[in-house]
Amino acid sequence: MILSNKHIILTHFGKTDCFQNLKNFGATLHHFPMIDIVSKANIKTFNISDFDYYIFTSKNGVNSFFNLEFIKGKKINALCLGKKTKAALSENGIKPVFISSKSYAEDFTTELLRNQMINNKKVLLILGNLADNSMKKRLSSICKVKRLDVYNTNLQTKKNKELTDLLNEKNTISIFTSPSSFHSFNSLYDAEKTTLATIGITTSSCIKATGFKSKIISDKQTYDGISKAIINYYETKNTSI
Repeated sequence: MILSNKHIILTHFGKTDCFQNLKNFGATLHHFPMIDIVSKANIKTFNISDFDYYIFTSKNGVNSFFNLEFIKGKKINALCLGKKTKAALSENGIKPVFISSKSYAEDFTTELLRNQMINNKKVLLILGNLADNSMKKRLSSICKVKRLDVYNTNLQTKKNKELTDLLNEKNTISIFTSPSSFHSFNSLYDAEKTTLATIGITTSSCIKATGFKSKIISDKQTYDGISKAIINYYETKNTSI
């Protein structure tokens, strides 16, 4: 199998079952989360009716939002980015009224500006503490938008000996699904000792800005997308030999 001698390091926060396909091609998976997602509990209570629409850009935002006691069981008009965010909303009993056809927040924002559905409406933008403010700034031109950070992304600060040994001794591929996961990894380990694989433009651009380069980049912002990109990369490499 084409990945039989490869050790793949997963750096994301959350479950690993979405990477099963890599195991099917012979890879050995190792999960070393570089970030930790912590829901914020000290959010001041407000009335759901204060806002016409709620915008979600990630499943972490959805899960942290509906973990709030005063939100549980409430119905809202949700707009969301991507299938995973939609799935998280569905798990909380919410059917989104709009789902972005694109995978990036910038494209999501452009769609909302064009379709005019939130024009002059009161909108709450649900985010994490590390998200930039570009979406809020752009949407403020057409609606009354407020930002609410419902979770914190904490970076790992201690080295893991098992991961250090893995990088030193094995043929590894490290998957990064966010800039924060790479920043955490790069602050603790030698990124030159592993093949870098990333999801999408945002994370690969972040890696490039720090002086490194992703050898494998998935066009799709999904775990399945990066898995297929890795498999295709080594299939093509083996064919060309």
